[in-house]
Amino acid sequence: MASQPKNKVKVLGLELGEIKEEEIENIAVKIEEVVRKYIDEKSFGLLEGDVLVKIEKDQNRLSIVIDVGVRGRGVGIDVEKLVRDSINVGRKEFEALIKKYVREPV
Repeated sequence: MASQPKNKVKVLGLELGEIKEEEIENIAVKIEEVVRKYIDEKSFGLLEGDVLVKIEKDQNRLSIVIDVGVRGRGVGIDVEKLVRDSINVGRKEFEALIKKYVREPV
């Protein structure tokens, strides 16, 4: 059982300070881990999450794409809802992690 990816844009409007590529990669890895864990917990280990997190930096702006698909036999599990919810969990984690790089207004 596979799911179709959904695209949704949310603009946070945060002014970012200095953030290194390594830090961006670490944030992406943490988001992947959180999303996979969420899928595993909510599907009782019956589904496996295919998670791809891509974060791009353009000057003081970051764009994130969280692509989630699941596979396995999750009888009685609303897979589309699980995918949507897991993406939302990933977005919330991104927002929490990125806040330490927000530049304070001068």
